[in-house]
Amino acid sequence: MSNLQYQTDKSLLSVALDAEREMLEKLDEVARGRSAGLIISGPPGSGKSYTSEEYIKTTPGLDHIEDVKFEKDLDKDSSTYKQWIEVERIRKVGPLVRKSRYAPWSLVRDFYRNSKPNNILMIDDNDIALRNIDFVGLIMSATEMNAVRTIDYNLKMMEELRMEGVPAKFDYDGGIIILTNYNMQDVPRQGQKGAKPYHERWRALCSRLGGQYVDLRLDDPRALMIFLEHRIRTTGQLTKSKYLKKNYGSSGITKDQQEEVFDFVRLLMSRQALTQDLDLRTYNRIASYVIIYKGKSKPWKSRTVRDLCHRGTTV
Repeated sequence: MSNLQYQTDKSLLSVALDAEREMLEKLDEVARGRSAGLIISGPPGSGKSYTSEEYIKTTPGLDHIEDVKFEKDLDKDSSTYKQWIEVERIRKVGPLVRKSRYAPWSLVRDFYRNSKPNNILMIDDNDIALRNIDFVGLIMSATEMNAVRTIDYNLKMMEELRMEGVPAKFDYDGGIIILTNYNMQDVPRQGQKGAKPYHERWRALCSRLGGQYVDLRLDDPRALMIFLEHRIRTTGQLTKSKYLKKNYGSSGITKDQQEEVFDFVRLLMSRQALTQDLDLRTYNRIASYVIIYKGKSKPWKSRTVRDLCHRGTTV
């Protein structure tokens, strides 16, 4: 690596690490009840979820969060046949993490069950839910800069909430962490090209949270690559991997093999050969090929090109 390239890499990494330090500081504020909420934006697979959840779990004094597991009753002789019934009440330390599709009424239910000052609700990979104006409106109510924050809902699913014992109006004193792939601050304004109705709610929510917004600043593919290399080196995600141990019977690849993977990914990135966005899963996939082919460079590199690169790519 040339000195110029080294200095460029060092500068890009420094910006990303500054953003990560800011993220950890603001996570701490939410975990300790000093802030009502936080939004963290960054590309998929950059480690937002893992870092945030693990950090919150280690915060001293964090209250137990509560969740309930439901199953559909399929006993034809039961009076509750094909209805959802509660089968397990779960209490654990850490944030209550909600992923994928998430309805506004479910958000209200989770607010009610986890309304204490040291309860943390983490909304992760819910970019579709964030487009729902009612959903964002509820988050705005829960992050008001008031001594008492009140949830007062008027939703179509009120009957389901009543069945679960959730009142139509209650106080909420917990924290909210939103992890998103969108930069919720940098969106078109009303009347501009591409503007959506929910963009104004996003802008209002960001204003409501004030400085509680962190962008990991990893939109530049090279910055993301350098940051992921740093993350993998410092956490040992490829050399001491539970995922690789479980699925491939190996605790991970060697540090030398890891550096070889990094060099190969850099080559593929320079040629814009990858068919997918670079993320931690990409490195895990390539590491699995290294294990499958017992570290032999030519086979695992050929497999990488075949599975992850555009047709016709040669290296």
